[in-house]
Amino acid sequence: MLKSFMKCSARLIRIGFVTLVFATSLNAAEQQDLEASIRFASERGSEIYERDQAAWLATDAALSAGLQQTAATGWITVRTEAGWLVRFIAFCNETPCSVLDVNLKNNRPTASLLDPPEQLSERQRNAWRARQLALSTRIDICSDRYNTVAIPTEDGKWVVYLCWPRRQIRRLSC
Repeated sequence: MLKSFMKCSARLIRIGFVTLVFATSLNAAEQQDLEASIRFASERGSEIYERDQAAWLATDAALSAGLQQTAATGWITVRTEAGWLVRFIAFCNETPCSVLDVNLKNNRPTASLLDPPEQLSERQRNAWRARQLALSTRIDICSDRYNTVAIPTEDGKWVVYLCWPRRQIRRLSC
């Protein structure tokens, strides 16, 4: 484990060194573009991580609240003023609806089975559609199962990231 970690760390240090050497040879405009790209990547990575963590914590709470007794086929994450709302989605008369909601405030989940199920807002329906489209067009490269992270863009569209869950923490794949 330690040997693998050291190899990975050495690789990351080399990548960082190459980036640093490359960055020092840029003019001011290129440097600003690079910094903006790095800032975007960092912010996007944080957003993916936060949404994935919210879905993970919510799934554990939802399972305890009876998720398996519902017709839910997936979830969406919604940022709220208080934290996160994770909605577990089923179909109600061919329209996606939430059958179970988990509110996360300070990473503390509160699960609620919804009877009757609640209709999704237009924005939430769009997130669900984007998620479903991404899952239907994926290529099974790293896994046969993926967690999804749907993130809204400034122009009202959605970007969906497919993240494969690692079943063995000590083994890196892909």
